[in-house]
Amino acid sequence: MLTYLALHCDAEITRQRIAFLFWPDSEESQARTNLRQLLHHLRQAFPDIERYLTIDKRTIRWRREAPLHIDVAEFLRCIGEAKAAAEKKDTNAELKALEKAARLYRADLLPECYDEWIETERDRLRNLFISVLKRLMELFEEQGQYSSALQCGTRLLSLDEFDETTYRTLMRLHALNNDIPAASQIYHRCVEVLRDELGVEPGTETQSLFQRLTRQEEIEVSPPSMENEIPLVGREEERRTMLQAWEEVTKGNTRILLLCGEAGIGKTRLAEELIHYIERQGYTSAISRCYAAGGRLSYGPVSEWLRTESLYRGLLGMETVWKTEVSRLLPELLTDCPDLIAPAPLTESWQRKRLFEALAHALTTNHEPLLLFIDDLQWCDQETLEWLHFLLHVENLPGVLIMATVRTEDVPANTPLLSFILELRRGNLLTEIELAAIDPEHTASLAAHISGKNLDEKTTKALYASSEGNPLFIVEMTRAVMDDWDRGDKGEKDLLQDIPLPQRVQAVIQSRLAHLTPGSKKLLELAAIIGREFTFDILRYSCEEEEETIIQSLEELLEHRLVREQTRMVYDFSHDKIREVTAAGISQTRSCLIHRRVAEALEQLFAERLDPVAAQLAVHWENGGNPERAIHFYEQSGKLAQQIYANEEAVELLTRALRLVNENLVGREKEKLELNLLRLLSPCLVQARGYGATEVQEIGAQLWKLSRQLEAKTGSPLLRTLAISNLVGGKINPAEQFGIQLLKQAGETHDGVAEVEAHYVLGVTYHWQGHFIKARKHLEKAISLYSPENHAIHITAYAQDPGIICRIRLALVLWHLGYPLRSQTLGMEALEMAERLGHPFSRAYALHWFAWLQNLRNQKEATLEHARASIAFSEEYQFPYFATQSEILYGWALFKLGETENGFQKMREGLSRFRATGSEIGCAYYRGLIAGTLAESGSTQQSLLLLEEALKSMEISGEKWSKSAVLRIQGEVFLNHSKRNMPQAEAAFTEAISVAKVQKAYMDALIAALHLQQMWANSEREKESQEIFQELFRETTRKAGVKEREELRELLNHWTER
Repeated sequence: MLTYLALHCDAEITRQRIAFLFWPDSEESQARTNLRQLLHHLRQAFPDIERYLTIDKRTIRWRREAPLHIDVAEFLRCIGEAKAAAEKKDTNAELKALEKAARLYRADLLPECYDEWIETERDRLRNLFISVLKRLMELFEEQGQYSSALQCGTRLLSLDEFDETTYRTLMRLHALNNDIPAASQIYHRCVEVLRDELGVEPGTETQSLFQRLTRQEEIEVSPPSMENEIPLVGREEERRTMLQAWEEVTKGNTRILLLCGEAGIGKTRLAEELIHYIERQGYTSAISRCYAAGGRLSYGPVSEWLRTESLYRGLLGMETVWKTEVSRLLPELLTDCPDLIAPAPLTESWQRKRLFEALAHALTTNHEPLLLFIDDLQWCDQETLEWLHFLLHVENLPGVLIMATVRTEDVPANTPLLSFILELRRGNLLTEIELAAIDPEHTASLAAHISGKNLDEKTTKALYASSEGNPLFIVEMTRAVMDDWDRGDKGEKDLLQDIPLPQRVQAVIQSRLAHLTPGSKKLLELAAIIGREFTFDILRYSCEEEEETIIQSLEELLEHRLVREQTRMVYDFSHDKIREVTAAGISQTRSCLIHRRVAEALEQLFAERLDPVAAQLAVHWENGGNPERAIHFYEQSGKLAQQIYANEEAVELLTRALRLVNENLVGREKEKLELNLLRLLSPCLVQARGYGATEVQEIGAQLWKLSRQLEAKTGSPLLRTLAISNLVGGKINPAEQFGIQLLKQAGETHDGVAEVEAHYVLGVTYHWQGHFIKARKHLEKAISLYSPENHAIHITAYAQDPGIICRIRLALVLWHLGYPLRSQTLGMEALEMAERLGHPFSRAYALHWFAWLQNLRNQKEATLEHARASIAFSEEYQFPYFATQSEILYGWALFKLGETENGFQKMREGLSRFRATGSEIGCAYYRGLIAGTLAESGSTQQSLLLLEEALKSMEISGEKWSKSAVLRIQGEVFLNHSKRNMPQAEAAFTEAISVAKVQKAYMDALIAALHLQQMWANSEREKESQEIFQELFRETTRKAGVKEREELRELLNHWTER
């Protein structure tokens, strides 16, 4: 009874309830009598019982102020404190309360008592204790206190030896504690218990964990760095966030974990903590680093990941089609797989998707959660960032955590990285950890570990004031004064005051370098010039010293922890700041000499295959004073980047080569090299920036100029590029001249492929000019000359299939000429052909122009459908030229179908993004469409101003194809605004008809005449307007068949209903 009252010390218990609880089989009167007798005996046995119990006629209650400690009450109080601390996210307080609760629970509640009431309470307290142990295990694991977590797990297993979850947790904890044999023993104990007691085998999850843990010998575990010997202090919350991110990944999710902060703040050290955490559990990690030094390789981090031993073994078993793509980045695959055929160069953007898919397959062949780590993401190449963005959206991955460190101060300077991060934030795919400086307490703890002695309060304050809590500075400053501390030459505080402030960390590092022998310092300078990871072989080939001397110097650098060994015979600086400071201290003359020696060493080491180091060679030869060799290797590395569609990288490399040509060469040799490099650069720029980009225009002009100066033959692809880039930029007359020259040159050289392209150029040029008869002639000629056998040649040299392109463009020309049925039929034929041939750019072209055709036909639903398809396809294959234009058409259709605000916004955004590509052609018509929607929204004056702007731009550029349509829209705006504007409307409609008749654009003339007829209805000029319309209709249908006439009438009726 005392136990029951103590357990319910906060409640008043009625005598009736106690009597029933303890004597349930007795009559109520007998039960009450039994209770009175029990209380009588209690008073006799414990005369001071009233100090503990309040007993009256109706209730019995335990006194709260009773001088007695009740462990159950204390246990429950501790759990309450832990819950409150957890809600406040005070981990230390929560841990303290839970540890006390665990100590209080020495055994189950009154284990030898079997009364029904106590069994319920015993089970409740036991379950609470199980929850306490589980939470303690989580907290200890998060803090890396694996021994303490194991003690909790052992107690938990003693409570339920059939719980497989506990066995798995203990196995993991033993593995994290570097005790695989103990983990194996736990597994075998689980097998034995389940077999003997339940007759079952462990579940699949338990067996998989055992297999993963016991194959760790086969996994390439990252070697612990020297810096990993330093404890991780002041980063408990950050470590917990990392573990939570990994937990999400083990459930099949893919995430980015970004560790941000200034240099030396401990980003890499924190990342290493997670790497070792997951590797000890048998999971695979792959590590790569980016460097600020020049000569970086496109997809360099991805290549490093794929060369991880376990991942490389996995990709050897992939299907041939994927291995072939991966061999673009790993040429050694061609050696390891002799049956593999070297892949053809990537020449177009859509081909990159296959490469991206192959890389995703290669990294997930193990079908297990994977950690990909990239250090110093701020120096990552754009191609790798784009692939990472692709990977995050791949479905059915086994779970991938992409962990990266980034220097916060360098992010704004890296536009692609900033865009990448912003996109991840919008998509909720990013976990960011911003590392701040550590506090004075943790500063003292870190310094004490480094120096081996505790710092007094004054020294701690001095160290914290100088380092401002930056872990790198704390470590470096402590190491710099350790020897003097040991000698006792000065007080610890005075020594610290001799070290410069952290913003001058160069001086801190230089104080360490000063202890090096001359030979070791020279070797460190050589390594700093190499820039990237350096191998012993590169040091040996670059250094004039004997091999034994190099080894001694390298061992000294390792001993001073200035460099670290990554894998066998491969080294890196322990921190990139050390490399920067070392390189900054080298004289220009000596730097030039070292660069030259490194370049010579690389050429010797990679004599049979220079491609992987071409970019590095270019940088070293440039800084080594040999611009001719630098130009050669910049060109070579530019070509290599282009082959894997790293166009931005190719542009940068080839631009560097051009700069060196202009700075170091003169005369005809300079012009020839410049012409060759510009020919290489031009297609890279077109694919990276678009035909309309200013750089493309400038490169084209320079190519043209040099070709004429050198009297070199201008190649047909260049002429075609010049024509289209001028056309897209709104320079129609120069485009026409290039088209004429291309046609002439094709005839002289009997180049049938170029002749088709020339007719295409002239056909589309005359289309834009509004010369529809000429446009029809050239486009039909191109179609008749086109041979499907030359499809591959057209794609390689001109990037599109003219059989598709000319059909869809001819469809629009036929519309203007008054053949709506033939136009629609030919447009659908182009779509079918594009789908059948499967060339993405050509298909994107056809999809967009077919949507435009539906807009001209005033088919709102059809425009919406085909514009949506065009946008989806063009965005998938990264064709912004088509996607942005189709967005305008999509917005127009939305507006017409009632979504006025959304539609108008999309039209404005689409036009803005389209013009951002450097394109002007077509903008006049798009302005006309937007002006029409403005007028319908009530903004008449703004609409009229925009229409005037559109008409003026036509006169300047010569883009007259849509002049009749824009004039007709102007007439509509005048007419709908006010009847007083009827004279202006009449003038606009009349001019629209006149312009269309000159162009033979009978469909445009008919639509304008229809509006004129509607305006003059029920007036004295009604008959005149009918005669104008009928005359135009007869002229339009003079050569048309029956079905064509029916289609025309149906469309005109549709316009009338509108």
